Amino acid sequence: MRSFLAAIIALVATGAQAYSTVSPRDNWSALSSAAFQSYPPAVREALRAAQKRCGGDEIRVRPGLVSYLKGSAGEEFVAVHFDKFYCLNDATFCSSEGCLHRVFVAKDGSPHREVWRGQVHETDMSVGARQPAINVNCRWNTSSCDHQMTWSGTRFR
Repeated sequence: MRSFLAAIIALVATGAQAYSTVSPRDNWSALSSAAFQSYPPAVREALRAAQKRCGGDEIRVRPGLVSYLKGSAGEEFVAVHFDKFYCLNDATFCSSEGCLHRVFVAKDGSPHREVWRGQVHETDMSVGARQPAINVNCRWNTSSCDHQMTWSGTRFR
């Protein structure tokens, strides 16, 4: 027990981070109507379609379902992470290659449109050197294909 506590203290003291690639099967909560309505129409439509494929009476999610990024040229990027979307059948959006992630963009008041989708372990959006980018982590099991795609003004490359 002492060695276990010492290991925990060492992790905290060094700032080391650990994460699991497999999410626990609990901690789901119903997506409120107010939260649902706050999403752009294209994201709401993607969530409605996902619920239709998954079944169930309500949309159940975990924190981090949707993330936002403001681009340097006024774009608004919205990512939807389907590993945070409850589905009775896990294989609907997730496989051994990862889970579905979709990215939408809008600029100057235009409606959001989908600009990228992938079946990957994780995505993270950032702005570096004034260019919006998607950092893709394809790692699943022992393989790895991490890469970054930058925004060209019309799509990610």
